[in-house]
Amino acid sequence: MGERSKRPDVQPLAVIDLTGRASPKEFGPIWRLTDERGGSLCDPFPGLSAIVAGQGCQVRLECHDADSPRLLDSGRTAATSRYHRALPRLFQLARQLVVRALKASAMGGVTGRDAPVPTARPVRTLRGLAQGHLRAARGRIASQLIEDNWQIGIVDAPIARFLDERAELPVTWLGPRDRRGFLADPFGLPDRADEILCEALDHARGVGSIVKLTLAGARIVSRQAVPLVPGVHLSYPFVFADQGRVYCIPESHQARSCILHERQADGVWRPVATLLDGVAARDTTLFRHGGRYWLAYGDTDVGDDDNLCLAFADRLPGPYRRHRLNPVKIDHHSARPGGTLFEHEGRLYRPAQDCSTTYGGALVIHHVRECSETTYVEEPVRLLRPERFGPNWRGVHTLSAWGERTLVDGKTRGFNPRALRRKMARRFLGFATPATD
Repeated sequence: MGERSKRPDVQPLAVIDLTGRASPKEFGPIWRLTDERGGSLCDPFPGLSAIVAGQGCQVRLECHDADSPRLLDSGRTAATSRYHRALPRLFQLARQLVVRALKASAMGGVTGRDAPVPTARPVRTLRGLAQGHLRAARGRIASQLIEDNWQIGIVDAPIARFLDERAELPVTWLGPRDRRGFLADPFGLPDRADEILCEALDHARGVGSIVKLTLAGARIVSRQAVPLVPGVHLSYPFVFADQGRVYCIPESHQARSCILHERQADGVWRPVATLLDGVAARDTTLFRHGGRYWLAYGDTDVGDDDNLCLAFADRLPGPYRRHRLNPVKIDHHSARPGGTLFEHEGRLYRPAQDCSTTYGGALVIHHVRECSETTYVEEPVRLLRPERFGPNWRGVHTLSAWGERTLVDGKTRGFNPRALRRKMARRFLGFATPATD
């Protein structure tokens, strides 16, 4: 290879090195894609150790130049522990990281941060592959026999108190458990001290709907169906007030639309605008920042439980423009929305789900450092483990502000014959609608 071919007249932003052997002295800045061990994605069996251990796919985008290496971006996505099925997702994640870095460079540059580069370590290939298949088989059996059972709780403290690691915040759980179904994703009506909207899931049908609960202390005294988007699974009825009016954005990702509903004077909810169309958005959460309306959501076309996307508008009904860096975050430890964004002492905070060990396994509160048309940066400041929630020690995935109180949900897991019959019918007879969170 001649000198001219090595150094073209127009210098590139960076050379993407897939071999892990190119030298910055020869080519200038080099971007490298590595797995969690520091090995190149073109090495044999990249990402094997993390995938077969059930930790998902991990990819780092590093910049190597004359200075010390910098971490430009990274991502972690959930994946099956069967390696050959997880490998396409690993390369899809690598592509997403490169595209996002190129977009950021086009909008003003990507700087990265100093971070230690992992030292590549050998992995036992055959043993790892066997462990991955065994783990996947155990997971498939457990998914048929074991079902999540969620419960709603109230904390008599504002949501900002959850930033304090020393705070004792006991949860009052609402009502006894019901083997026929569960309640989850609670959001309190801002002008009612005794009314909550939440998801109600029927284990026999595996379909969620939205209900309004009326409370008397810690008792549910009435339960009323709230018809919103017909014919699809509904969950996460995000409720908020704006200019004296009360709105709700239910999750309806199966309909590939995100519809804004307004509560009328007679209590009926009426659709008033389609905020996102053609997007399978999950857990859509609205917040105000920088004089704009923002939507934070997960896009199931990008991946399950592992991504954060943004859209923004100058008016509540829209039109909404999607962020140019979408997905702005890929990490099944801390991307999927998990409740109300809130401000405390001039800072913006975002709860997110940690789905690294199980769906809705824990909550992570982030400080949103930058949020604009061209950037999004957040850092974790608080991990809320489910053990602190007493009987619901298997998971927690919603943290929603309700005035001076906070709503949460928590889960246990166990055998449920209604859910098993539904799953067996779907598996062997080809009917029954699957449960979708």
